[in-house]
Amino acid sequence: MGTAAELVVTDEIRRGIFLAERISDDMSWAVGAIAPRAEYDNPQAEHALVEALIDCIEEVTPAEQGLTGCTDGRRPLRLLDGSPVPARKQVVGGNLIAAFYMAEALGDRFYQDPTAPVEQRIAEVGGFLIANKRYPSGHPNCGMGANYAAVAENEAQFEKHPSGLFVARNKLFLPEGVYDEKLRANMIAGNERRAADGTYDRLDPQMFVDAIEQLTGKHGLAELEDDGRGVHGHVEDIIARLRVGNRAVNEAKLDEMTGGREAFVVNDDELDDLARMFGRGNDEDYAIARMAGEGETNAGHGSLSKGLPTWRISVVR
Repeated sequence: MGTAAELVVTDEIRRGIFLAERISDDMSWAVGAIAPRAEYDNPQAEHALVEALIDCIEEVTPAEQGLTGCTDGRRPLRLLDGSPVPARKQVVGGNLIAAFYMAEALGDRFYQDPTAPVEQRIAEVGGFLIANKRYPSGHPNCGMGANYAAVAENEAQFEKHPSGLFVARNKLFLPEGVYDEKLRANMIAGNERRAADGTYDRLDPQMFVDAIEQLTGKHGLAELEDDGRGVHGHVEDIIARLRVGNRAVNEAKLDEMTGGREAFVVNDDELDDLARMFGRGNDEDYAIARMAGEGETNAGHGSLSKGLPTWRISVVR
């Protein structure tokens, strides 16, 4: 385990009902290739993007309740059914992949058969979402889907980073009272065991796409732009963690407002809701699911990027 570390707020922006706070984590534990671009690696440009993000936060419409987008900051082009991409809450990989990560951490506390083939487990998770009025959603060619096994394995490595910042980051963004040392240690051991066992050797990212299309239809899948910039079109400059209730960032509006700047955006309230579903009234199951969702979020971003500043955006009165 890493040494004890503490994260603090180093800067803040107040804009209307929103408070944005910059978190001190420098992501020294991360291994990804996406990093701040030189022209935007300064406080003024950082503030401008945070302010634009806040200005693009809007209410999620009733029609979009239960659907999600990926934290991926690339410009959304259209849904696969041809309709415009609406503002949807975002979690890493979209709700099916995030829920699958939670289910894998729960193992036999959730699955009828935790040793069933991976596509069968994905289908079970998808059915669980539908039963709870959540609609599997995401996008094709998802980096989290394609690198699921690597992210899960990286999480175990990040947990041991000597800075202790990965552990501190997970604790910071979890709801109060959720973090449990013993349950967390068991989860990390599970990640390591599944990596050693080759549990995900047969996992094909198309399995997630197929499950989404079968359960939700093409309205559940968004096409994102790969315009040749950065890493497969990724030029995210910050990570934004939102606690803003039934609101989400309108990514198309952000693209227009900033001339194509990007951010990894996560709606923490959605992670809470997904974890409560998996908890089914059991506090330990909820804690495992929520810690898994947090681990996937941070390990996913740390596998893709390094050195991105993190801002927490919440509602204040």
